[in-house]
Amino acid sequence: TSPLSLPSPGGAGTTPATVVPTPAPLPSVPTSASPVPAAPPVAGQLLELPGGVRAMAYCVRLADAAGLPTQQTLAWPPGAGCGSTALPAMTRAWIFFDARWEGMGKVWVDGDADLNQCQPPAGTACVTRVVTSPVMVSSVPVALDCDLTGIPSPVLHVADALHSPEVVFSAAQASGGQILLLAVGTGAPDAYEQVVLAVQGDATALRYWAPLG
Repeated sequence: TSPLSLPSPGGAGTTPATVVPTPAPLPSVPTSASPVPAAPPVAGQLLELPGGVRAMAYCVRLADAAGLPTQQTLAWPPGAGCGSTALPAMTRAWIFFDARWEGMGKVWVDGDADLNQCQPPAGTACVTRVVTSPVMVSSVPVALDCDLTGIPSPVLHVADALHSPEVVFSAAQASGGQILLLAVGTGAPDAYEQVVLAVQGDATALRYWAPLG
């Protein structure tokens, strides 16, 4: 695979839209009527990072994403093993992020703003379980396809003992656009940077680039 050059982001976090070459096709996470589970990463793109460093990126492609994704910061109450954040009101949405996990966890969306809620209520429609090794830390991409009809103030909850992630992303679903969620290796053991790219036609905009905490 030929290298894909990404521009220097000028610091971690959200960056202005920057056009970079459209990446080679990767498998899609299809739109469905129910939440999709934590999506397996796909090793398919060799990236050339600023300074000439090359690293393999693990990528999930989200189809039918409208416009640019929004970014939210999770609140992790002291001593709690769960975090939450309010999401924009949408009818159908992609909610996605990379995170570090050790053991089991859950991710779900409902209308409950209780920061200490660490179990999804019975009947929660948009929920997925995350299962990783109990003896080692894993980097896991999570992508939820959620029907938020009837939830005027949706809230994302993440139950993860490692208090990861720090930020999450959401985007309304509509035909025409795509989003790429990448975990890019830095060369150090178990060290990744989270990258979010928005694809519209032949242009790819860099929306986020920061170390995966």
